[in-house]
Amino acid sequence: MLNLKLIIIDDAIHLREQSQICELWRKCLWAKVESYENHYKHSILTVGTDDFIGSHLILANKLPGGKLDPVMMYKAVRLSKYKQFSLPFGLNKTLKGTHLENSIILNKILKSGDEVSYNSSFTVNPKYQNHPARSSFKDYISILLYHYNIVFNVKQWVSIAAIKYKVDKYFLSLGAKPIHDAFSVKASDMEPVQLFHHSDTNIVPDHILKTVKKYKHISDSLKIYHSNDEDIKYKIVA
Repeated sequence: MLNLKLIIIDDAIHLREQSQICELWRKCLWAKVESYENHYKHSILTVGTDDFIGSHLILANKLPGGKLDPVMMYKAVRLSKYKQFSLPFGLNKTLKGTHLENSIILNKILKSGDEVSYNSSFTVNPKYQNHPARSSFKDYISILLYHYNIVFNVKQWVSIAAIKYKVDKYFLSLGAKPIHDAFSVKASDMEPVQLFHHSDTNIVPDHILKTVKKYKHISDSLKIYHSNDEDIKYKIVA
């Protein structure tokens, strides 16, 4: 039986003093590499600069000895973080070389003045791929994303959905909408993907709110690790 925990690791590059969290972060990266190798034929570099400055939304299993093991994870990087480290917005790199490279819609989103998050690397640790509780894992990621948007004042988010794995259906359930027709990128091994945009995170689908309430016992134990000197004062409301 899994002992599930909800964890957000933000700005990992500044958390190297916290050994247990750094270990969980490293496990997430290697699980992501292994998962992508299992699903895509060609070599895809799944670990990059974003992993050091972004937020890792993690559904973790607390093992009998106390160590944490990643079960499912999702990466979210805020526009303010890219600006802080003078890096190009991650989605722009992914779209380079495609007909969406200079998307007017995306440029408008980035110039809105809102905190915009680029979410990616939606991954299940291969160790838990066939676990009996697998069907509920996405619910926990939905809960993490819900709290992430509130904690870090994210007003809009964009992401690329792999149609083959029905991620587009999941994004639709979150309230996001496609902003372009399906296309292909090297980051998905040239398989069809679709660009999604959630234009207002204050608008939360009823079923997501019900999910947050359903798993309130786990939401209440959400841990957020970040680089600020003071702890984030955040009360879980469900």
